Formats: sequence, C-alpha cells, structure tokens
Amino acid sequence: MLFPYLIQATDENFQDFVKKNRDFISHKIIETGALLFRGYELFSAEDFQQAVVSIQPKLLNYIGGDSPRNKINDKIYTSTSYPPEETISMHHEKSFSNIFPRFIYFFCEIEPQIGGETPLADGREVFKKIPPGIIEKFSSRKLKYIMNMNNGEGIGRSWKEVLEVNTTTEAETLLDRLNIKYKWKENGYLQTEEVVNPIIVHPETGEKIFFSQADQWHPSNLKSEVLEAMKEVLQEDDFYHNCRYADDTEIESDDLEAIRAVVRNERVFFKWKKGDFLMVDNLIAMHGRSPFEGERRILVAMS
Repeated sequence: MLFPYLIQATDENFQDFVKKNRDFISHKIIETGALLFRGYELFSAEDFQQAVVSIQPKLLNYIGGDSPRNKINDKIYTSTSYPPEETISMHHEKSFSNIFPRFIYFFCEIEPQIGGETPLADGREVFKKIPPGIIEKFSSRKLKYIMNMNNGEGIGRSWKEVLEVNTTTEAETLLDRLNIKYKWKENGYLQTEEVVNPIIVHPETGEKIFFSQADQWHPSNLKSEVLEAMKEVLQEDDFYHNCRYADDTEIESDDLEAIRAVVRNERVFFKWKKGDFLMVDNLIAMHGRSPFEGERRILVAMS
C-alpha cells in the first residue's frame, strides 16, 4: 500500500476537487492513513486554511498540546519549533491525552532543501509487530502521562502557552471541564495527570492501533547527557514530561526500547515540495520530523 497515498493535481482547483471527491477522500484516508495532495495552487497560510476548511469547516485549537508552536491565526499553527538539528520522535498527536484530534493537516510553505522530512508510520502495523507481552502489559495496566508546565521560566512550555489562557482561574476552569487531574506546585508549576488506554480501536475499520507516546515521554528517551543535566537542576517529579503505568509503577526500559525499534522500522519518508498538503488520520498514522538544514516552514491545522 502506498503511504502516504499521492493525489496529483489536475486542472481543477483544490476546493472543486474536494467537492466532487468527498467520498473518495473519506474512503482513502481510512484505508491508507495519509493522503498527500501535490501540485495544487496553494502558496500561503490563507490558501492552506481555505483548503483545510473545504474538507472540515470546524478546526481545533492546539489547547493542551505539549510542543512549542507559533500561532499563525485562529486555527493555523507552525509545526513544532524544535532546533533544526534535533529529531522529533514518532507519535500520534496528543495520544498522551484522552482528548486528541482525529485529523491533522500539514502544509509545506517553504520546502526544506536538506532533510526536514515528516516521516509517517502506520499504528496498525506497529500494533501487530510489538511483542504481544508488551501489548498485554500496556493494555491491562494503562498509562499515566504527567506534564509539568512552568510559570513562565524553566524547561518546557508554560501553562499559559499550553492551555492558551491568561489566569489560574481560566486554567482551572478549562482543566475541570476537560476532566484532567491537576495540582499547583510550590514552585509555581502546574502539574497535570491523565490516565489513558494505549490500545485503541479504529471507529470505522475496527482495527487495533498502538496509540501511545510512552516511549517519547519517558525520561529514557532523552540523551544521557541531557538527562543527567536535568537531574542536576530538577527532581524527576518536576520533569516537563514523564510516563508511568497507571498504578505509578515504572515502565521497563527494555519494553520502551523494543517499541522504539518497531516504530523506527515502520517509518516511511517522502520529500516535501512547496505547496504540498498532507492529510493524516491521527488514529492511524504516527508522524515525526527529521533534522534539516536551511529554511523549512510547515504549517499545521487539526480537526
């Protein structure tokens, strides 16, 4: 199966293509997990937003997201702004939460010249290839994701940035509405906890999917020198990200490394071209980012 599935532009514009081919798009995104629209006359953030809205008029804010992004307008963001030399590991967007987007849309405004791919991996295949013993442990014990948001200074993002609020009252109101457990710490940090099931069933196909960021959030994913430096200035309970089993026991590092190995082997790479529009079923497809040199500007929307 081609992944992502390439749809090459014809003479009609993007909105007209979508209007005539809604059923085809709906079927193909579920079958393949990712569609790459190429060659359409899409040049700017405004073009991208109009294209996304032609597929799904109701877009989401990135509230509760852990990655640093810049907001272009009400519902359009830049992709994660980590340093270009860093790799962003594979993940389903917000699989650390019980509230996550169903679809993600990427747009290539500036084509990277060296590297900068957005690799994809099929979570259905990942589920099949992770050792059954690990799947059983994760499924039965579930996962607890812990995030510590600073108060404007420190590692990671602040709670104002993550929650897109300005006051503690607004933060508490939002977290209460989303049923997310939280507490304010003496250092001014806001800590949240969510218990999630890392094995989900796709609502249309009935297929099981490994829907987890445990291998990404666990401290063992950090480079050893970074982890040691963090331990010198922070207690582990204050780390920006952490993940344990729901009963607060540690996840075995060998299991996490086995998961990382499976995901690495499932990655598929394609080269971005200016104007590319990528639609991803977030329940099916994981995504990440390769290091790059020079300019690169990928925009993101979610629904």
